[in-house]
Amino acid sequence: MDYSRFSFNPIDPEFLRDPYPVFAHLRNNDPVHWSDLGFWVVTRYEDARATLIGRQFGQGDFVRNIQLFYGEDFDVMAHPAYAWLSRVFVMQDPPAHTRVRGLVTDALSLKRIRAMEPRIRELAVQLLDQYDRCGADNFITDFAYRFPTRVMSVP
Repeated sequence: MDYSRFSFNPIDPEFLRDPYPVFAHLRNNDPVHWSDLGFWVVTRYEDARATLIGRQFGQGDFVRNIQLFYGEDFDVMAHPAYAWLSRVFVMQDPPAHTRVRGLVTDALSLKRIRAMEPRIRELAVQLLDQYDRCGADNFITDFAYRFPTRVMSVP
C-alpha cells in the first residue's frame, strides 16, 4: 500500500483483504488520523480510551471540533459519516446518555457477564467451528462482526 498520500478508507477492498498493515502504519505514524472521508481514526489504546471516557470529548465537543474543520454551517450529524453516531448512546451527552446508560448498567454488570460466560464460550466455539468448516478466509467478516452481535442477543 502506498502511504505517501494515505487516507483511511474502511471500505477499500485492499484494506478489507488485510487491515493489519494499515492499522500498524497508523499506530506508528499517524495514531490520530483524519480521514478524507470526514472522520477521525484513533488507533492507539491509550488515545482511544482517553477519547471515549474523557468528559472533554462529549458529543458537543465532537460536533464543535468537526465544525471547526468544515465550517460553522456544516450540519455534522446530517453527514453520512456521522449521522449514525447521534443514535449511539456512548456518543450522547447527558441527560440522554445517562438515561440509556441506566438501562444497560445491569446488563453489563460483572455478575451478569460471569453468568453469561458459558453461553458466550459456546457461541464462540460454534462460530469458530463454522468458520473452520467453511474454509472462510475473512475472519473479521465471518467471526469478529458476528460474535459481538450474537453475544448481545444472548438471553
